[in-house]
Amino acid sequence: MDAGTEFIRLFNELDEHLKKLTRAQRLRTFPERVAEVARHNATVRRWREELRDFSELRNAIIHDRFYPERIIATPTEEALAQLRSIVEQIVQPRTLGGHFESAVQTFSAADKLVTVLRWLRDHDYSQAVIYDGELRLLTVKGIARWLTAQTEVECLMLGDATLEDALAYEQSGCFISMSRNNTIDEAREAFEHELANGQRKLYAILITQGGKLSQKPLGIITPWDLIEHDSE
Repeated sequence: MDAGTEFIRLFNELDEHLKKLTRAQRLRTFPERVAEVARHNATVRRWREELRDFSELRNAIIHDRFYPERIIATPTEEALAQLRSIVEQIVQPRTLGGHFESAVQTFSAADKLVTVLRWLRDHDYSQAVIYDGELRLLTVKGIARWLTAQTEVECLMLGDATLEDALAYEQSGCFISMSRNNTIDEAREAFEHELANGQRKLYAILITQGGKLSQKPLGIITPWDLIEHDSE
């Protein structure tokens, strides 16, 4: 199959998928369908501008004044490869459960803080997941705030401190939970939203079956995990 024919095949596959997602006959053009789906689909939002460019490229490639339609230009291999990747991501969304689900070490709020500190050191981690029927997250920054507060204490007994003690100094919003069926692009948007608003307090996303804090963790994602995933 030549590049032009393959491009049109991919474009039509994507357009048919968008039609199914919109279920709206009034949206007659491809850009209209993209704009509509982008309202509730993070992957389409991510590639919205590229999809508009591909729509213009499609019009340049095919001459539809004739029937059957006639291909009058050939897309570059780079453009074809990018469209192929985008179509795959939209038609078959990459879910959190499918890519980041893994065993998560959890602790109890009653566990000794020194035990978790050693665990963080040994594994080179910067946060620990606490689950006592409800998910919580303790970060190294939360631990640092607790430690700073102890400067007012004459004698610090680190061996007596528990995770509950340090959790009292953890910043709210340091993590969120998402369902295993949420997409990678939805997770990416959550981290990007924090940065766009000048905040950097979202350190991790915890994956659960239905995105509820009362459910056991099925995986954990940090911004660094997404960077590594994108580089693969």
